[in-house]
Amino acid sequence: MDYFYYWIGHLAFAVVVFIIIKYILTSPKNGFEARLKNYIPKTDLPAERKSYLIGREGYVYNVLIVLGILVFLAPLLLLYYYVNSGYVSEYVPQMDILKELSTELPVIYLYITFLPYFGIVYWFLRFARLNTTHAQEMLLEEMSEEDFVYFQKMRKTSFFTKYSLPFVLCRENLYFFNGYRTDEIPINTIKKVTFTVRRHLIKDELRSVFIYHPKKSYVKVYQRFYPYLVEFVQKYNPNAQCASPNNLPQ
Repeated sequence: MDYFYYWIGHLAFAVVVFIIIKYILTSPKNGFEARLKNYIPKTDLPAERKSYLIGREGYVYNVLIVLGILVFLAPLLLLYYYVNSGYVSEYVPQMDILKELSTELPVIYLYITFLPYFGIVYWFLRFARLNTTHAQEMLLEEMSEEDFVYFQKMRKTSFFTKYSLPFVLCRENLYFFNGYRTDEIPINTIKKVTFTVRRHLIKDELRSVFIYHPKKSYVKVYQRFYPYLVEFVQKYNPNAQCASPNNLPQ
């Protein structure tokens, strides 16, 4: 029964890790996230904005299905690697804790040992997607008509980012969706916007963008979205210094 307690120990450790990660991720990191935590969605959004949210929810649902399949298959891929690398045949017979198990040992061992951790990874990815959707829903309620026009214009830039924009404009503030969190930057606090220049690899590669404001932010933005960022900053803060989009590699 030693192996049973071994697995129980792994499971208990995974639960502790999950509780800690969940506490860290769900704790508000800024004023916007504090507002978001207490946000209650309205049911009377304009039809066009509501249509976007429906599409976004479908997009997130499909992404989570794919991620769920990958999480389910990950232990099997590890099993395949261990078997073909000789790990099981070489080491398992020498481990007293595992001698009593059947020939299904590798599958059982990998699933019970590793699946809780893959489950934590899946929960994190799910949390990030749903949290971003929740943030976008609140911002769509607060957006002016002009902000929403920009929002729709940015969505048309690429099919692949139609439901996953890196940032949006809302009431003269920029909101960057950085994985599991949303960063709010008032445009009137921005002093300077620059980006890294390096050898051109692909036509629309990710650029490292530095936004100088009281806290200084570092974000990754596709080249096609950088002109929008500059346009928003110059529109509401003409004194800010922005590196010209014309300097981007063509």
